Amino acid sequence: MELKWLHAREYAQWGDHAGANMGGKFDQHYGLSGGAAALVNESLVVIVGGRELPFEDFTQHARLDLFDLTNEKWLLHYDVKGGMQRRLGHTAVSVNGKAYVFGGEAVDGLTTSFLLETHEISFDENVLRCEPLSLQPEDQHHSPSGRAWHSTAVVRLPHGPEKAKHDAILVLGGREPQGKVLNDVWALVFEGTADPTSHPKPKWQQLTPTGTGPLPLAYHTSVAVDDGDKVLVFGGKANVNTPMHDGVFVLDLAANAWSSLPLHPSPAGELSWTARCGMSATALRIPMSKETGEIARLLEPLPQDLDNQSAVEMREHVVIFGGISDVASTSSPTSFALLDRTTGVITSVDAPNSGLKSYMGHAMATSPDFKSVFFFGGIDPHSNQYLETITSLQFWKPQPPLPGEFDVDKDGPNAIRTKNYDNGDRYVGEMDEAQLVRQGKGTCTCACGDEYEGEWKADKKDGQGLMRYADGRTYAGQWQDDVPHGYGILENSQVSGKTRQDAKYEGMWAAGERHGSGKLTYSDGSQVIGTWEHDRLNIHGRLENYNDGNGTCTYVGELVGGVPHGHGESQHALEVYVGNWQNGKRCGQGTQTLHDGTTYVGEWRNGKRNGFGTCDYARSRDHYNGKWVGGVRCGRGVCNFANGAQYNGEWQDDKCHGVGRYVFADGTVYEGAWKENQFCGDGTLVLNLNDEAERHSSFSEVGIKREK
Repeated sequence: MELKWLHAREYAQWGDHAGANMGGKFDQHYGLSGGAAALVNESLVVIVGGRELPFEDFTQHARLDLFDLTNEKWLLHYDVKGGMQRRLGHTAVSVNGKAYVFGGEAVDGLTTSFLLETHEISFDENVLRCEPLSLQPEDQHHSPSGRAWHSTAVVRLPHGPEKAKHDAILVLGGREPQGKVLNDVWALVFEGTADPTSHPKPKWQQLTPTGTGPLPLAYHTSVAVDDGDKVLVFGGKANVNTPMHDGVFVLDLAANAWSSLPLHPSPAGELSWTARCGMSATALRIPMSKETGEIARLLEPLPQDLDNQSAVEMREHVVIFGGISDVASTSSPTSFALLDRTTGVITSVDAPNSGLKSYMGHAMATSPDFKSVFFFGGIDPHSNQYLETITSLQFWKPQPPLPGEFDVDKDGPNAIRTKNYDNGDRYVGEMDEAQLVRQGKGTCTCACGDEYEGEWKADKKDGQGLMRYADGRTYAGQWQDDVPHGYGILENSQVSGKTRQDAKYEGMWAAGERHGSGKLTYSDGSQVIGTWEHDRLNIHGRLENYNDGNGTCTYVGELVGGVPHGHGESQHALEVYVGNWQNGKRCGQGTQTLHDGTTYVGEWRNGKRNGFGTCDYARSRDHYNGKWVGGVRCGRGVCNFANGAQYNGEWQDDKCHGVGRYVFADGTVYEGAWKENQFCGDGTLVLNLNDEAERHSSFSEVGIKREK
């Protein structure tokens, strides 16, 4: 008999074999965010700076730790000479076996300063040295200004009269202490010589590329490609009032010119991967399937040089992780994107079982062979806690074969047999020689209508398997001791469109219950990304594609029953809400900020402004403080207009309606009855005769008439 494993393969997502979690240097009570990482001596990673918990304030010296990529462990016994001030927003890169740290924001608890010095970090004879970089004398007054939240990349820069290529550290943009976003490009050039005993000091050079580029930018990312001849720049913001930059620009260092890279989103539409701040990116060599164009499943180690007959080819992609966007304050740590710079195609990869934990603030290092990437620390998107973890993705690690992927040995000790049980179950598959115990791969059709197709051990479901339940549900994934255990996907094909029901769960299981990180998709298309304990969703999570009555949004905060309940933040296309929720609706105190800057702070009921609140209107510059009903001004309230006038009285349907007092900018006062923003009925008008012309103008500006 030939076993069929189509469903199991469809559900076997990439990443389970490639992800690794190596723990942290300290215990779980510590955490690191905002660090930077770079290679030292080709096989060591130095982690520099950042903010640590439980230390809420910065201490005197920046964190300096060494991690061995070869043995995948921390170095613990070495001496440290020198150091640097604690910082955030800095960068670290590697040149010729040494790490170089530039810029950053130093905080001493009282003042904020942006740093301009460059530190050189080396490791030799069991001593880690961190010292300010010595520059050529003329560079003391010709160097970049102090900055943070810039980007750097190691490039090969044509330099000197003969335009010979030299190693250089490219510095692009960033932010100054006063908040100005910079548009300059600098290069720290390391000039090599034929004399091995000569060690010329590096030199700063300012570049002025031609063409239209992305600068000014801050919080962006740059990645060197083509052996350092070009740099890709994407993401970031020009200032706080502009949207995040969504294009990809290419700086050709030989031509000293900018150009743009046309993007072609994949069918899933992942253009937003480049419109982010705080993401991390690197160039990696990825094994790609020639047949599918996706990341290849490697069943055995491949040679370094792939021949033309291989079904796998090695392609360089820019891999993008994490960050925040204009519509989402967090992102899923288990998703990443591949950017093929030759075609401009961006493809999203969902790897929920990869073990990645941080969406932002981690230090990232790439292996010397550009086949693996390591993440140190960062921020958990569900709890917003700093992490003290090391995770990695190893793209060339062989993946174990799926059950039934290869032919079953029908003549082996566990040959395929058929057995009917007294309870009505029927089994076809591998068994032990005594035909007593199911052992290996097989299919069991139960009398109740359930059918299991997968691996067995000691007469129990154990390994990879697919269960089709009689009620229409399907589970594909890992099993242990007859129950789901490990990574698996449970789908319910019988959901109806009338009520919101669980449609699909993808994530971790333990002893038959959802336990660990996972993603739950509902029948209405909304998705919860969070962690489960004993089949219960933890209170903190992320909810995507959710309609709260004010449009589709992404929500991060407290959840009960898969809907917002408690405190949380929702990001809509045209607004952001931060505050309290009840049963999926805004309820209680909350703050709403519209895309034009209008801000409401006050009470909510049933998803609308209900109760007392204040609203500052960005376009009209009016300020209202008072009662709201159903999202509009209704009841008693005071509005101060931008022209200096004030209305204090009753409102209905967002208009002056009832009894109220209107004071014009010139001092003229009307007090009486109103109807839909007009005088109506009895009232008293007290004129200010000092400036009759201005008084008439005031009536005209607000459009107020007396209704006869």
